[in-house]
Amino acid sequence: MIGILLQNFTHIPPLLCAALCGIFCLLSLVHIRFLYIATIFLAACITWCHMPPRLHTTGRKALYSGIVVSEEHFGSYNRVRMYLNSVDIDGVRLPGCIPVQVYTPGPNIHLGDELCIQGYLRAPLSAAGCPVLVGSIKRVRHVSALTWSIVHRMRTYIGDVFDNMFPGTRRDVATGLVIGGSGYLTPSLKEIFTRAGILHILAVSGLHIGFVCLFGYALFSVTFLPRYAKFIGVMCLIIGYVFITSFRPSVCRAAFMAGLFGIALLLQRNVDRVHITNIAAMILLAIDPLLLFSLSFQLSFAAVYGILHLYPKIQRAFLNRISWKPLRMACMPLAVSFSAQVFVTPLVIHYFHRVSLIAPISNLMIVPIASCIVFMLYAILVLHSVWCSGAHLIALIVRPLLDLIVFIARSIAALPFSMVNVSIPLPLLFCAWGLFIPVMRKYVVFLVSGLLILIGIAGLSRRMIIATSGNNVFVQCPDRRTILYAPDAVDRGLSTRITGIGDRACIDYAITSTKEENASAQWIPAPDPLTVLNIDYGDISITVDTLLHVRYKDQYFRWSSADRANSTDHHIHYIVSNGKRSMYFNGPAHGSIIDDLVTELRLIVVQCLLL
Repeated sequence: MIGILLQNFTHIPPLLCAALCGIFCLLSLVHIRFLYIATIFLAACITWCHMPPRLHTTGRKALYSGIVVSEEHFGSYNRVRMYLNSVDIDGVRLPGCIPVQVYTPGPNIHLGDELCIQGYLRAPLSAAGCPVLVGSIKRVRHVSALTWSIVHRMRTYIGDVFDNMFPGTRRDVATGLVIGGSGYLTPSLKEIFTRAGILHILAVSGLHIGFVCLFGYALFSVTFLPRYAKFIGVMCLIIGYVFITSFRPSVCRAAFMAGLFGIALLLQRNVDRVHITNIAAMILLAIDPLLLFSLSFQLSFAAVYGILHLYPKIQRAFLNRISWKPLRMACMPLAVSFSAQVFVTPLVIHYFHRVSLIAPISNLMIVPIASCIVFMLYAILVLHSVWCSGAHLIALIVRPLLDLIVFIARSIAALPFSMVNVSIPLPLLFCAWGLFIPVMRKYVVFLVSGLLILIGIAGLSRRMIIATSGNNVFVQCPDRRTILYAPDAVDRGLSTRITGIGDRACIDYAITSTKEENASAQWIPAPDPLTVLNIDYGDISITVDTLLHVRYKDQYFRWSSADRANSTDHHIHYIVSNGKRSMYFNGPAHGSIIDDLVTELRLIVVQCLLL
């Protein structure tokens, strides 16, 4: 992890990383601790090989062709990851194996398809992302390889069975439970599941891999194969399921853990579950180090570490003291859900800026039902190919259970304060994890005290923050009210990073060309080129003509349309002013959680300096 972060911030050349790795490997012959340093530089070297390439074709139209290796459905469009095998620029064909991300309309793109797209590349949207290919699809060559053909047939089979047995909302929920992903839900139903705190049941993870193992064990238990042959057969089923679910990090993590536990059982070794989880993380990061900055990777491992760390403590402190066994069994899922929620909540607050207050209770009711549904859906898929009537009989039981999940989610989401907006500085969220480590607990308490003092001092400052990214200029006034100037498209990510609240209500005044629907901000129409708009708010004066002028006491700033057009969409330019002097710095618009941490610390320090 240290090597990945080191490479992400310093961009050390790979030859230098390799040389330093070799030097410290030789020094490890003198002392074994040098081997840890060698591992750090080895991880940095591997990270460099996986970082998004700086292509000279970015922004230039060309003909790109590649193979689809993963796809995720989102309503009317798909998010596709493909590996380019050639780029045709002005008749010159360049080879390469570069991962890119493509957004395609409709459900007609499948794993293994070869796409030919006329367009251009844009920079990645996140630290763990790959370049985005924007353009029009010129040609689609469907599945030819045996592996992708089998995966495509399986996904088509699952879709056809569920379309036949579960129309409407039932089909969307059933497909999400088996294949994974919330993109199959309608936006309104997705919001209901989010407010109820149960959207994670649609994230394929250890529960689903456990059922695949159970099916495999039941299938091979009737044979007279040796133990290792049964294990290989079960692992083949798990690998096939990983292919069907498009290699989601949570599925890959559960698959690696299942394989490692299976090997331990074959060798009759006692293993530590934390060590197994660490090894699974190391394998995934060795394959793709940038997964460390992926939200799904972070949420998956945070939930597992929360269960492994907190659940045994809750079991010793509370569950073992419950003498009535039915009550103890009923409280166990609640304890597991609570343990996962505690470790996941800091990430949820940072990325989504809101948290469900009743998630443990809703999970206590819905997770057992969802577990039974997943098991029966697998049975339906197996029986439908050999006994269609039996599959329909099971579907009669599954349909009311699917309706029950939706009903419970709607009822819980309708409760007041089921979901609350939360704005907590990221440094404090990082410290929350440190409190669970006994060795660090004492130091974290002092660190939290210091951070609270700094944040309190920063909050006393009468300052104005201006953030610009592309054509968006965001002004946060000294009283924390916000003004957004966006003559073109509104960048919601910019307002979220300034206010720390991912809601439209965080913008108080919006100067835009068109009024957005469902926006709570007071709308001020952007003037045409022949009109001048003057806005006075306290000590701040904003004038919009051919230029954008902002004055705060003695400080004056202005931007022309050319300045805004030349500004990159992938960096945020910060200006912090107390009216007498100003300080400037830049931050990434789509950085990793570590980049966000550094940016927030810089904002806190700058506000303290301007007090």
